[in-house]
Amino acid sequence: MNCIENLIATLRHVTRNVKRWRAGDMIHRWAGLGLLRAAARFRRIKYHHELPHLVRALRPDTSTEVAA
Repeated sequence: MNCIENLIATLRHVTRNVKRWRAGDMIHRWAGLGLLRAAARFRRIKYHHELPHLVRALRPDTSTEVAA
């Protein structure tokens, strides 16, 4: 199960017993609770502090000039 499916399943689990969806504020509260519960189950990426280095390494090198 990927992280998006995990998030959706957690939201469904948290909101399954809601009988009446009243005002928009209450909907935001239930959704917020579901997101907090799902976030608690996410795995932390190891070496996340090195992700900017990976992004720079994957970008194409634009410093070289093409001879015409």
